[in-house]
Amino acid sequence: MIHIALLQKTELKDGSKISVGQLKEVFLKCGFTGVRVVLTGGNVIFYSKNKTTIELRIICEEALRKAFGTDIKVVVFSDFEYVAMHEHAAKLKWWNVGDDKKHNAFFAVPPANGQTVLDELGALNKDLETVSLYNKRVIFWSAPSKSAGRGKFMKALKGSIGKSLITRKSEIFVKLTECLMQK
Repeated sequence: MIHIALLQKTELKDGSKISVGQLKEVFLKCGFTGVRVVLTGGNVIFYSKNKTTIELRIICEEALRKAFGTDIKVVVFSDFEYVAMHEHAAKLKWWNVGDDKKHNAFFAVPPANGQTVLDELGALNKDLETVSLYNKRVIFWSAPSKSAGRGKFMKALKGSIGKSLITRKSEIFVKLTECLMQK
């Protein structure tokens, strides 16, 4: 089955970045095949048999820790799960629409889930930001560009909530779907 791993960061403690080659090598050493690092170093498409996404996430995080000596949080989705997320986002009339807005997908890193993140935030100012939760694993967020930084969600990312999420801009989210479909 085809999977996608999204890394929270590719910067190491010393400020250097994990190269595409290094990242591909780590995933190949895990026994994965068809490994492709796409768009940015934090997105890896690979093939793996007989493992759940939870097992794959643990394997990836342990391999990255061993290779680079630092914790790098990862979320893993099957290609079917990721495409279903894309289909959900496409039905939202406000997400990824309008050049005067910012649009992000925030992926919850276990043990957190999207609902617990939203509960911790409390009520959002609907004039400043709009969110949609999909399958407790991803939060689609949108806000006017001029006021995006004033919203509760973006302010919270700088604190502990930010450690529970992996962020992808809408353009990257959509392009990753296209990459997954190029089997």
